[in-house]
Amino acid sequence: MGNPHAQAPLWGIPGSPGNRWHAVRSILGIPGTELTMNAPDTSRPQRILVVDDNRDGADTLAMLLEFLNYEVRTAYDGQQAVEQAAAFAPDLVILDINMPVMDGYEAAKTLRGGEHGRARMVLVALTAVATPEAKDKAMQAGFDIYLRKPVDGGELTGLLDRILH
Repeated sequence: MGNPHAQAPLWGIPGSPGNRWHAVRSILGIPGTELTMNAPDTSRPQRILVVDDNRDGADTLAMLLEFLNYEVRTAYDGQQAVEQAAAFAPDLVILDINMPVMDGYEAAKTLRGGEHGRARMVLVALTAVATPEAKDKAMQAGFDIYLRKPVDGGELTGLLDRILH
């Protein structure tokens, strides 16, 4: 009997963060990024790094994600995010923009610069700054997705399901 999930109607992301990037580009409607339908990789929990200088917010989101069976780490500024990402190798980073030490824009640029030869991680901006200019700046810094605080829990979990599973 074959894998019952072999034709799962979700993302063709069997363990390849490069394929996750392909999936994100498809969500955004970028031409030539049609998705393939394969079973998700269940060999390990998907890794998420949550970064926010609001410790309570970061820790609460991390607890929610752990409850949903993700492997989660937290950081409280951009410099910690870069350090944690190097050690943890997350599949996805949820990153605030306005933080001390190193802001989210600079952290995103640094994270993108350190991907040489490694799988591309998905970068999600989660911020209270909701201007078109801030969104453009985030995309230019290397973010894949831009979400405004407070984010709806269903929206976030649906997004994670589509990208990571």
